[in-house]
Amino acid sequence: MDAEQHSQVDPQQFAAMQQALLAIQQQNQHLQAQVQQAMAAAQIPQPAAPLLAAPLKPPKPSSFSGNPRDKRNFEDWLFSLENHIAASPVPPPDAQRIGFVASYLGDTALKWWRLHAPTHTAPGATYHAFVTALRAAFAPHNALQKARDRLDALKQTTSVTAYNSRFRDLLLEIPNMQPEEQLHRYLTGLKPGVKKQLLINKPADLDAAMAVADRIDETTVDPQGMHQPRHRPWFSNNHGGPVPMEIGAMHVPRHRPAPPSRQRTRLTEQERQYLMRNNGCLYCRKLGHTLRQCRARPPPREPQNRPPPPPGNARGRST
Repeated sequence: MDAEQHSQVDPQQFAAMQQALLAIQQQNQHLQAQVQQAMAAAQIPQPAAPLLAAPLKPPKPSSFSGNPRDKRNFEDWLFSLENHIAASPVPPPDAQRIGFVASYLGDTALKWWRLHAPTHTAPGATYHAFVTALRAAFAPHNALQKARDRLDALKQTTSVTAYNSRFRDLLLEIPNMQPEEQLHRYLTGLKPGVKKQLLINKPADLDAAMAVADRIDETTVDPQGMHQPRHRPWFSNNHGGPVPMEIGAMHVPRHRPAPPSRQRTRLTEQERQYLMRNNGCLYCRKLGHTLRQCRARPPPREPQNRPPPPPGNARGRST
């Protein structure tokens, strides 16, 4: 009996439920209209579709003629072409890569391509075989061995920055060199003072070693090889006597002319910055006093005016 009573619904109650549902739907539509009107009044922009980034366009590579001057730059030219290929959104197949590189051949290199095009455009031809044949035809002979010889002879003679730049250039001509060998050869060519400080820092790789060595060279003046000045002050302690700013140096004359055989050289910008940061003298290159306090600095020259002639001489000329 209970199940039958629950299954029967009063028609009046059902009609009331339908009216309530309709009223809720109307109210929902009214709220949606109000929301749209408010967004239009506030001028809220609709979310736009994301813009796709434009593909990168590297600079157009130069052509390769195959002449002796171009042969010295063969690896750089090939590297620029491969960078251009790598910028493509989709990696091209070997046939397209071969055709792209061959389109930049001219003069002697173009004649070589006319002879070898059937081989490198046949089905199954690979880009690696094409580059190998091109390198064998136009790359300088014994280029790898010559680059290794130049790297063995490379030594730091000026700044670490110049040494790093030359080392990187030679390293590009020697592919597949192991990181341990790169670091060893780099340390071998450094000045003894820079190398000693660098070994204390224990760099992990070549890039870290170059950064630390450059920082050492900029902030340190080491008389044993890191940044050795090209001059020596005239009052250096070669004669065994005291030097300024030391105990026992009070008897040194206030102004002492420099020996005529010793010529002063101009300070480099790095030396000037170091002396200014460390309360150093720009004249004698010593720390502990400034230019105005330097005892070795000669006094300013006074104008040499000729004294007037004595009266006797003037009287004698009148007679």
